[in-house]
Amino acid sequence: MESTDTHINASAPGCYAAPSVFSHDSQVCQACPAFDACSVACMQTLQALRDKINIEDILAKHRMAKSVTIERAKPQDDPPKIDMSKFLPSIKKPQEKVERKVEREPRAEHAVPEHHKAIVDGILSKKPRELAAKWCKHGMVEKMKTDLAAGTNPFASQARQNFESVTCDLLLKGTLTKQTLKKAFMANLGSKEPWDERTAASHVNIILPALVAFDIAIETAEGVSLHPSLVRDNV
Repeated sequence: MESTDTHINASAPGCYAAPSVFSHDSQVCQACPAFDACSVACMQTLQALRDKINIEDILAKHRMAKSVTIERAKPQDDPPKIDMSKFLPSIKKPQEKVERKVEREPRAEHAVPEHHKAIVDGILSKKPRELAAKWCKHGMVEKMKTDLAAGTNPFASQARQNFESVTCDLLLKGTLTKQTLKKAFMANLGSKEPWDERTAASHVNIILPALVAFDIAIETAEGVSLHPSLVRDNV
C-alpha cells in the first residue's frame, strides 16, 4: 500500500490525520488545537485510500459527524419569549383618590372704628390683643353685644364649638369664674383628646381680658359676668 501524502503540522500530536483515531464527536479531538486541520487531513487521507479499499462507510460516518458538529456550533436563535403575564393573578390598578377641595368663603373684613383700635392697642397682653383685633376685623364686637343682649350665643352658628362659644354660653347662664371656665374648656373642647389643664387655663387668660376691654363682660368680686349694659333686665 502506497503511503498517503499529508501535510503534518509540526506542533500536532502523533494521532494527527489518522482517520482511525480522529472523531468529530470526541471531546478530546474538539479540544485539540489541530482539530480543524486534522479533520481536513483525515478526509484527504480517506480520499486517497478510496481507490484501494472500500471506505464509503467510514467517509459517510465522518461526513455525518462533521455536519452534526457544524450544526451544533451554529449560534442558537433566542428561545421564543413567553408572556408570563397570563400566569399571574390579575391585579386591578387602584383607582386614584380624588380629593375634593371645599372652598370656604372668606370671612368678610370690616372697617375697624377708631375707638375699637384704641381699645385693642390698650390691651397689654399679646394673645388677648390678637383675639380682640380678630373680632374687630370680622365685625364681631357689635354682633357679640347685640346677640348676648338678646340672650343668644353669637358663635352658635359655627360648625364646631370653640372656646369663644363655650365662654358665651356660660356668660348667658350667669357669673363664671376662671376655674369654672377652665373646667368647661377641658370638658367640651379638643378634637382627638380633651384639652389639658394648661391649654384650658391659657385660653381663659386670653378671652376674658378681651371681653372686659370691649365692655362685653365685667369683673366682679364673684367672678366675671355680662356687662350690665347687655343684661336684658337692665333699663
